Formats: sequence, structure tokens, C-alpha cells
Amino acid sequence: STKKLKINVNEKSFDEGFEEFIIFCRVKNLSEVTIKGYKNEIYYSFGKFFDTTQPISCISSNLIDKYILYLQERGLKDITVNTHIRELRSILYYFMEHNWLNNFKIKLIKAEAPIIETYSDNELKLLLEKPNMKKCTFAEYRNWVVCNFLLATGCRSNTLLNIKTDDIDFENEVVIYKK
Repeated sequence: STKKLKINVNEKSFDEGFEEFIIFCRVKNLSEVTIKGYKNEIYYSFGKFFDTTQPISCISSNLIDKYILYLQERGLKDITVNTHIRELRSILYYFMEHNWLNNFKIKLIKAEAPIIETYSDNELKLLLEKPNMKKCTFAEYRNWVVCNFLLATGCRSNTLLNIKTDDIDFENEVVIYKK
């Protein structure tokens, strides 16, 4: 007697599951930046390691461990590796919730945050000192304004980059942050 290979025709490929995941993200109103992060993870990282036309069920805890080693061997820092793991984990946990993938835990690797040297008092004084308006370049003045704005408001740099002229109310001295 001959043995026949049994194929589950209802099984989704990773690509099919990922398309559904992106629709789910859009329904949840996740930001385009978040969705772009998921797409980058698949198309530029995990997708280079794993053939995404394969069934989702091919993914295992062992495969994720191999993927982590692959990232580390590419010279990525531990914090960057964890960023990749977080993004992939969100996708895989979605697959697990839909029973397309067996449940398993995906843990981050141990990563020590690098110690960032702070500015000295002298450096801060130079950085925050208003430039001579008659002698400074536009770039020097712009940089001074940006540093002072970030310090005074505590907003993120990406928020600052997205401020439009219409977001500024000069009369009331208010800046409106938008997503």
C-alpha cells in the first residue's frame, strides 16, 4: 500500500495570515507608523529568514530561536533584536488567537540598556544659550529653537516634525499636537 501525504487545504500561508493581521490593525485604528513597522519586520527582516509563502503552522518556538540567532549574527544590538521580536510576536500571537499556530511563549532576550552620557552643565549652557541673532546662521537659530521647544514642552521629536503652521495659535501662545 502507498502512503498519501495529507494536506490541510484550509491552512493559511504566512502571507495570507499577515494580510488579515494588517486588516485587523487598520480596524483597531493603529497608527500608520505601527503598521509600517509590522510590514518592515516581515518584508525586510523575518521575510529574509523565513519563506512567507509557507504555512503558518511551520513556525515554532525553535524557529523563532533560530531567527533571533540570525538577527544577532547580522550584528544587530540586543535592543534592536528585541524590537524585531516584539513586532513579530504581535503578529504570531494574532495567529495563535485564530488557532492558525500552536501556542508558545515568545520572550525577549536579555538586553542591557547602554549608558547614555549626559551633557555637562557647560555643554547645556552652550546648547541652550540664545545665539547672536546678527551673526548666527539660520541652522544655528533653528537648532536653538528646536532644543528649547523640546525642553519646554517635553514633546517627542516626531511630534515636533509633524507640526504644521495651522497647529500654532500665536495669539494664545499654544501649539496643538496631532497624530
